Amino acid sequence: MNSALAAAWESDEPGVRLSAVRAESRTRQSRPAADERAEVHRVAGHVARGALEVLAGSRQAQQLASLLVPAVYRSLLARAELSKRARELDPAKFAKLHQGVKAHSVHSCAVVPGVYELSVVVTERIRCRALAMRIEKQGGNWKVTALLIG
Repeated sequence: MNSALAAAWESDEPGVRLSAVRAESRTRQSRPAADERAEVHRVAGHVARGALEVLAGSRQAQQLASLLVPAVYRSLLARAELSKRARELDPAKFAKLHQGVKAHSVHSCAVVPGVYELSVVVTERIRCRALAMRIEKQGGNWKVTALLIG
């Protein structure tokens, strides 16, 4: 029990005591939400890096399949095929793209419980990119249900 709660608990006014208990309860309830948000950020960073590595041809899209819904997975495969064709046409132009990928920042908004919309800023060797995604809790696992790569 923190000192503010202890002081309120000792108060003779029932309203003060009740509001202090409610505040403590809200603090305890927000901890799991913070853990959930941290998990969503971790998944978003992993998917962002992985998606750009798939576009670079240095990672198999299959490695991300468990984190993506089928429609997003198919879309990533199609974009990876287009990237592969572009690299084959002009290897020198695309040699440095999608290398040294790091998730720089992740920002999220909880839409409803179990659903987050996120933006991820990713740095590469020669540029920065932004990705937007929607992540939903499905069957106990987080799945990316929408992915836009800028």
